[in-house]
Amino acid sequence: MTQRISFSRLRRARAAALFAGTLLSSVAALSLPGAAQARSVSGAYLAAQHAVVAGDYAQAARRFGDALAQDPQNRDFLEQALLYGVVAGEMETSLDVAERLVARDANNRLAHLTLAVAEIASGAPRAAEERILTLAPQAFPPIVGKLLLGWAQMEAADSAEALKTFASMDRGALARLFGRYNGALAASIAGEDKVAEERFSAALADLDEPNRRVVEAFGRFLEARGETDKAAALYRDAMEGLAGDRILAAALERAGKAGASAPGLLAADAKQGAAEALFGLSEIFGAEESPAYALLYLRLALHLDPSSPAVRLSLGRIWESLQRHAEAEKAYAAVPADSGVYYDVAQLDRADALARMGKVDDAIVAVNGLIARTPRDADLHVALGDLLRGEERFPEAVRAYDAALALRPQGEAARDWPIYYFRGVANERRGAWPEAERDFRKSLEINPGEPSVMNYLAYSWIDRDENLQEALEMLKEAVGLAPNAGYIVDSYGWALFKLGDMDEAAVQLERAVELDPTDPVINDHLGDAMWMVGRRLEAEFQWKRALSFQPEEKDRLRILRKLDAGLDKVVLEERASLAAAPADPAPAPVSPEAPAPEAPVEE
Repeated sequence: MTQRISFSRLRRARAAALFAGTLLSSVAALSLPGAAQARSVSGAYLAAQHAVVAGDYAQAARRFGDALAQDPQNRDFLEQALLYGVVAGEMETSLDVAERLVARDANNRLAHLTLAVAEIASGAPRAAEERILTLAPQAFPPIVGKLLLGWAQMEAADSAEALKTFASMDRGALARLFGRYNGALAASIAGEDKVAEERFSAALADLDEPNRRVVEAFGRFLEARGETDKAAALYRDAMEGLAGDRILAAALERAGKAGASAPGLLAADAKQGAAEALFGLSEIFGAEESPAYALLYLRLALHLDPSSPAVRLSLGRIWESLQRHAEAEKAYAAVPADSGVYYDVAQLDRADALARMGKVDDAIVAVNGLIARTPRDADLHVALGDLLRGEERFPEAVRAYDAALALRPQGEAARDWPIYYFRGVANERRGAWPEAERDFRKSLEINPGEPSVMNYLAYSWIDRDENLQEALEMLKEAVGLAPNAGYIVDSYGWALFKLGDMDEAAVQLERAVELDPTDPVINDHLGDAMWMVGRRLEAEFQWKRALSFQPEEKDRLRILRKLDAGLDKVVLEERASLAAAPADPAPAPVSPEAPAPEAPVEE
């Protein structure tokens, strides 16, 4: 039986299986004549390694270049300068380094990969073919070598040989999947429609979960042939496992629209096909496994297909995973405006990157620009609401969530629970508690047992001295569902405190502090519980710890008062103040917002 594989598990095949032994540099490489030169090179090397750890690969490329200038024949410096030069997008300089590295290390995999890609890109596919056939397997691992060989043959107008090359990739599930998928792309370019359909179908059959890129390529092939009903069914089936995928949703809408123009093949020529192969290899490495190698393959893909929206989108997401928000924003901004849904997705991601850079106003402008283009896209209104909520512009956020829910199709109610949750947060923060409570209950009606929603609703009840027993039971259930979430354990402990079970409250709040030791609210709560069970010195210690974690101003002032006068006196003063207050109800207290669950806006 053919083994079915998951793209998420392909990443665990590890980069070493495809590209073993590329990075071998170490401080031992600094065997240099002369102490002054050694110090100079050592400084550049250490600066480069620091940049690598920080994810600043452009700086790493520069620093390895500095080290290389001091020791031009150092193989390891050549290799690292090449790797990070390509990752930083400095392709022309990198090609020179690759030639020098080959002269130093005849079978260097990274250098030959870079040079073969450059040969295909520059219209010299026979040179790439000769390079691969001559040097494989030493310089080209089987999967990488055969993928590039097949696309070099396609670029040289030898489609029959290319299809044989892809068909020969049958040693292992990973090789077979890549061979079938790339063979399908090549056959569709060559006009071999029957072969293309067979290989697309075989590639899909190899997967135990839908992969959007394979589905998109197959669907676009079917649309190009006029088989829109078949394409729509393919997209629809895939979306059962990829709910909320914006790119497939747009493809499904297009395929189901009478008279819509077919989008064309995903890979229209050999260069784009080779870029797609490299894009697939980047997925194997993934941001978690080896971000530098994932970026390497994406940069090489862009050298072949500079306008690829999918590659630029993926490039941005890897930079984002490295917390390199400026690089991510630049990658998203480079997605072409005529790339349809890819542009919209990239602009949403760009807005997120801008917000993380502190440029929230620019992010809001970007999302409003998308809304102006497609005002009936509910997910865009959700994204706007999230930005406004983050800026504490709660009334505006509520209006954005209102617009999103008004546009949601009835059949997508299961995806709406986060919107009700977010709107509930915004309503609670603006003092509209009845509306907030309705939203939280609606969110739980759609998705019962969501710990973050249960926590927010129950904590709000506790702060308002309402429904305390129901809040306690809800929080007990939430702790069972998320036992390692410190903020939820804190809420449960605080509910026990409010209900007078001080001993158990202290136990739960101590555990909450263990789970989240730097949260000022949790430390403050533990201090209160310790005071009430007679552990006065420990209570004062916890309040002081809470102060060290920069609580909100109102909490800071209350903690200082407790340290000065004790909790008992502070509580008595608060009760007296409340009794003397006007009859008009005060605004609802602000509850600490739990970490947001996964947003409903997906690709």
